[in-house]
Amino acid sequence: MRAFALFGLILSVIFTGWVDFTRTQAQGTNPTATPTVTDDTSVIFSSNVRVRATRNSNISTSYKVIQIGEQWFVENTATQHRILLPADFSAPYGAMILTTPDPAYLLIKTYVISFYSLHLPDEKVIYLGDPTENIPEDQYIEDRVVDFTWADTHQFVMMFRSMPEWSYTYAVVGDVTQQNSVQIALKNWRLGVHFTLEPPRLEKWDTPFNPPITLDISGAYDTKGNIDCTQTIYDIQSKKTQTRHFKAYCYPAIQRSTGVAYYAAQLESMFRDYDTNLFPPFDDALSLIVRFDPNTSVVRVLYSGVFDSLVWLSADEHTALVGKRWPGTDSGGNHPNTYYLLDLEHQMILKNFSVFGVFTGDTLDDGRLFLIKENTDAVGSSDYKQSVVLFDPKTTIQKLLFEVPGRARISIQKVEASLIMVRINRSIYDSNTFLDAQYEIELTAGK
Repeated sequence: MRAFALFGLILSVIFTGWVDFTRTQAQGTNPTATPTVTDDTSVIFSSNVRVRATRNSNISTSYKVIQIGEQWFVENTATQHRILLPADFSAPYGAMILTTPDPAYLLIKTYVISFYSLHLPDEKVIYLGDPTENIPEDQYIEDRVVDFTWADTHQFVMMFRSMPEWSYTYAVVGDVTQQNSVQIALKNWRLGVHFTLEPPRLEKWDTPFNPPITLDISGAYDTKGNIDCTQTIYDIQSKKTQTRHFKAYCYPAIQRSTGVAYYAAQLESMFRDYDTNLFPPFDDALSLIVRFDPNTSVVRVLYSGVFDSLVWLSADEHTALVGKRWPGTDSGGNHPNTYYLLDLEHQMILKNFSVFGVFTGDTLDDGRLFLIKENTDAVGSSDYKQSVVLFDPKTTIQKLLFEVPGRARISIQKVEASLIMVRINRSIYDSNTFLDAQYEIELTAGK
């Protein structure tokens, strides 16, 4: 079975570099700013921000694993200095090497699948463990690495995902300073484990398949039985796991650190097509903003109206932004999205506007939201890029923060006043390629 895993090991995606920084937007303003470039030249920051700190997770090009006779070494590619690895070390199919942010350690992952670290100052090798040792006999971890990041200076998270579609995602954690520290923190069905940087944690949802549920106007689900969606959170610092129970309220649109969750819930039972058992996308389907507290199991409806998605909700629950996708496309093939700024206290619409892009759900204290835009007409070409802008829903003014050429997952991990923590992650590839970067950026004065 491991031989078949070789076919899934190699992911080859080439991403390209420089792009024209000048942008024209249909709404609001966007200054043509002089770019400032960090060590990672694939991210271009505008003059609206200042980069305070950068932490990259790159496959190392400075070291490689080599075999001479029966012995294995780590070799410095610049000086050819070699460090002997333990006698039981073996990497006939190659090894992935990453450098810690300090950078005092190398993290070495062999195929299939053992972890070692090398403390460069004293050349001490530490065996971190094999995550496959304690899994059931009918399961296996295929060496398809789909995500990696440093949770802090020495702790890491590496995600493995097997084929086919019904297989598992395994989230493996470890500490390069601690022997036998590697373990499977969480596993779930494909695409089912997520990493969040602030604070460093892993999350997963366990949900029943095809639950027979309908939603009534009070926001309550008739589950016709006992259905319990559970959220499991693994704290990387404390190594502790917490489980929250959400009944039938799975996958919230927004969730607070307390566990309180918010949903855009369509009254599907009102529009079921009983001939096909499907829920067609009615343009005037009524939806609810539902609040559920897993600590008390209390359900409240905050708003009812015609919308598809819940984008943002203020901490005091007085204001919300919802979206509605209408049928059809524009001349560029884009689906027009209309957004509504709501006053939940008075159950009224304050403003509506159309914009192309995806809101992250994060906001500054002044109410401005983060919007990710892409030039969809260039998907699949070297000109494709994503732009992150600050969007003011009251004025629709947009201010460019940075641009990322090529495919990447962009997430806003933390917002404190004018300080923003950003994570930019690309899929892991088969050679020395950019993997993951974390930036702490600050809005410049007056921005």
